[in-house]
Amino acid sequence: MKRHPLMWLVLLAALSGCMGKPGPAEQYLRVLGPEPDCARASQPQAGAARMPVLAVRPFKALDALDRQGVMIAEGKVMQASQRWYWEASPGRLVEQSVVRAACGEGLAAAWPVRSTTEASVWVSGLVSDFSVHTREMRVVLSVECQLWDASGGVALGSGTFTAQAPVAALDAGAVAEAGEKALNDVSARIAQWARQSLPAGSKAGK
Repeated sequence: MKRHPLMWLVLLAALSGCMGKPGPAEQYLRVLGPEPDCARASQPQAGAARMPVLAVRPFKALDALDRQGVMIAEGKVMQASQRWYWEASPGRLVEQSVVRAACGEGLAAAWPVRSTTEASVWVSGLVSDFSVHTREMRVVLSVECQLWDASGGVALGSGTFTAQAPVAALDAGAVAEAGEKALNDVSARIAQWARQSLPAGSKAGK
């Protein structure tokens, strides 16, 4: 049976409707920024005072946050964006940001840590919030941290570090900029806290 050309057009239109339109393109948000010059600097030469070492253990995240999809919070409701993605999971982002911030406090970062790692102090943590709050138009980052002595087994203290950065608009660029500011703020304060918590004999080098 020969079909009329008009019938083929109708069938194609129907199939297009069933398949639907393609979803929005995925966008990956860079929030780590460029590596600071001090992070690329090598250890002092032999005979010079060596910087205290901060060992950065893996940072975990709450189950709902342990993904690359940016969490969007509206009041008490959160959902993962189907379009915006961090360049890494929140835990990994905080780890890398603390590593970069360490040298600004005169610390040499050890990351990733191994069974043979030797350090003056160890840090670990849990990301309890890293989301875009649409009502308040801000990115909120909150990290619960623990410090450990040189052995890595004796707790020196704990603290929660929170930062909020305004979001100029609900678009990828503005969210990335706010996320970077919050991440830099929190990681700098964690590194400063680690420096201030060093045993007296470990503070040479700054």
